[in-house]
Amino acid sequence: MKVNCISINERLNMRRLQIFGAMLVLALLCVLTLTSTAHAATFIVDSTGDQSDGVPGNGVCLTIVNTCTLRAAIEEANAFAGADTVNFNIAGAGVQTITPTTTLPAVVETITIDGSTQSGATCGDLVPDSLPAQNNTPHNLLIQITRTGDDSSDNILSINTGVGEDASNSTIRGLVINSSGNNSSFTAININSDYNDPNTNITVECNYIGTNPAGTSSDSTTNYGVYVQNIDYINIADNLISVNGDGTIVGNSYAAIETNLIGTDISGNVSLNQDNGIVGNLYGDTNPSRVTGNIISGNQAMGMNLGGSEFIVNGNYIGVSMSGTPLGNGSVGMRVDSGSSDYTIGGATSDDRNVISANQGNGLNIYNYHQIGDGCPNTVNYNGKVWGNLIGTNASGAVQAGFGNTGSGIQVNETIFNLSCVQSIYKIQIGGIATGNANVIAGNTQDGVRIFQNPGADVFSVSTIGNSIFSNGNLGINLAADSTGSGTADTDLGPNVINNFLMSYPATNANYYINHAVINSTSYTGNQLTVNYNFQANGVEASGDGVSLLPTDLVGYRLDFYLNDNAQDGAYEGYNQGKTHLGSFIVDGSETNATHTFTSPVTLTANQSVSSTVTALWENMSCPNNNNRGGDGPPYSACSD
Repeated sequence: MKVNCISINERLNMRRLQIFGAMLVLALLCVLTLTSTAHAATFIVDSTGDQSDGVPGNGVCLTIVNTCTLRAAIEEANAFAGADTVNFNIAGAGVQTITPTTTLPAVVETITIDGSTQSGATCGDLVPDSLPAQNNTPHNLLIQITRTGDDSSDNILSINTGVGEDASNSTIRGLVINSSGNNSSFTAININSDYNDPNTNITVECNYIGTNPAGTSSDSTTNYGVYVQNIDYINIADNLISVNGDGTIVGNSYAAIETNLIGTDISGNVSLNQDNGIVGNLYGDTNPSRVTGNIISGNQAMGMNLGGSEFIVNGNYIGVSMSGTPLGNGSVGMRVDSGSSDYTIGGATSDDRNVISANQGNGLNIYNYHQIGDGCPNTVNYNGKVWGNLIGTNASGAVQAGFGNTGSGIQVNETIFNLSCVQSIYKIQIGGIATGNANVIAGNTQDGVRIFQNPGADVFSVSTIGNSIFSNGNLGINLAADSTGSGTADTDLGPNVINNFLMSYPATNANYYINHAVINSTSYTGNQLTVNYNFQANGVEASGDGVSLLPTDLVGYRLDFYLNDNAQDGAYEGYNQGKTHLGSFIVDGSETNATHTFTSPVTLTANQSVSSTVTALWENMSCPNNNNRGGDGPPYSACSD
């Protein structure tokens, strides 16, 4: 507090003859000009005990046994407005363990809890800037918070914002947080807002969440590592998050999840027993949510399951260890869930690309699911961009044993059980011809790209252009069917009758109406490759829902040609994939005995072969079912509402 007037003593020195009554008036005037400032204090935790503060609100962290505990420090910080700090100076060498016997007070005022202030503690660099890397710099964390209890369900640390609670701009740093007990389901860090605080900006950094202080293992039973709801913005960076049920759950929030080890030990190379790495519903606008530069590997189930809008996932190893060896996740590497829109997986630079390999399932699954219920909620999955990733390969983009995903590299599908509510997946761009947009999708057990729907679903405008797709077990791109609506493509996934690479709209079977180009012959001189081909541009009949794609809706057909190392690539004789993109051009309709010459970017040899894709380009298709979904194909111009 401060006094905005001249002191009484100074006045007395100036006017010693002033009567006492005038002095009282002057003192009163001084009192009336007192102003208050927000309390900001630093509390030093010096005990591993769990006692409460003796007099909460007096500005002194002191228990009845003359110590400052973590519990007492939080109680004092909550009693005052302003940004308080909790540091640590607990006597003794090595790790100091705090074992709360009951729930710690939820943080409801701005606070920094900084375990790295304990003497000897340091924050390292868990994920080096350049991957793969043989070594990192682990943290040396000396403050451990452990909850114990059987059949317990509680939060170990909680941060709340909203009505009457304002922990905005709080930070949790430098702690080891774990738990033990039979059938317990503790949450290590719970961060929650009731939507009344739009600028929460919480930071969780330099922690080991779920593991022991060495970051090598744990007997932890922590259910959730970091659990976040309704926060703008949450920054989760440079943490080891392993041995939890779900490592990180972020619901309805704007988030930056960066440079964490999620599912591994502290070396980034060994799997620890965690179920899912990241589960989230992320949002963005001018400041999009990002999942960047993480190692998300070694989880027993999915690496990531994300939904939301305008989020970016780039620069991650998903299923690959820090040193670049195959580590995998127990099922899908990454799933983009129902209701997602305007998201980007990867990017145009080498720093943006994700390596999604060695997973026990599909590398990337773009998915939509609609349950039976009242009404038809907007659960479409649309306007996704998958650019520049390595999927099924090692970190250099080469096919190597152990790196292929055991499913397909990318799977796009929808499962629907209520035929009166037809939802959609549409406007998904897998690759492209702009610099850096092409993905390398190779070495996967099933298909490079698998796109399918059941008869009642609606998957369309999925373009796969310019990618390098090779050495996958079945087909490069498989347009399949799910005749039972189970969410799994039919068992017999032989070559498509019409083997083109854009999902038909809105046909029951993939590309029901569009032919691929038939290559008659090839010849080359130097690096000049001439292709002779036929292309039959079929018309389109009306489909079951009364909406049809007519020749007048088309603005052309895009023909892409690819070079392959061998005459056959994959399980089916006479079919190859598309390793090297030669180029593309647009035709207005059917072509017979046509030729086109490409300049090959690689050396041409006699044992190579050429394949093609055809993508229908349309822009006049109205939105079906009055659902305002945007029914147009590439180049994805807006459709009428």
